[in-house]
Amino acid sequence: MTSREKILQAAVSVFAAKGRYGGHMELIADKASINKAMIYYIFRSKDELYKDVVVGIIEDLAREMIGQGELLSKGCADPEDAVSSMTEFLFFLFADNAEYTSILMDAIGNGMDEIRCGLDECRRAYGDRIEKSGIGNLLGGDPENTIDTDFASIVGMVFSCFAAKAAVSGRDG
Repeated sequence: MTSREKILQAAVSVFAAKGRYGGHMELIADKASINKAMIYYIFRSKDELYKDVVVGIIEDLAREMIGQGELLSKGCADPEDAVSSMTEFLFFLFADNAEYTSILMDAIGNGMDEIRCGLDECRRAYGDRIEKSGIGNLLGGDPENTIDTDFASIVGMVFSCFAAKAAVSGRDG
């Protein structure tokens, strides 16, 4: 694993636990077992590191969504089944990636700049696959602005799913 990969992996853990402003470079350096100066050699600032973490998360999640969208577009004739399947897939994707979810919620609360960078990167890298996978259509996205609409839909679904899960566990407990 390269120093950059170690730093990014440690940063995901620290930013998920502490948030953007509580995730200090010293904590990331300790977690990565790397000198703090090396972090600043690779990333000019904590803001640059945070942006790279958020962009990487969005790219990872986009690849997962595109793959699922491609499967659904081939196998689901009924739009209701497709939306239901995608919603369930997204719930478990975010539930299984709690650190990613925590960081994205932190980024949303801190102005969305890094989210926009991640969405722009996804457009550049996966534009054709996003369109062909049908994820915009499955989630009611605007073909002119598919990934932004999809991301807004995903955030809404995640909040709804976690609220429902909390309500059910509170009622059962």
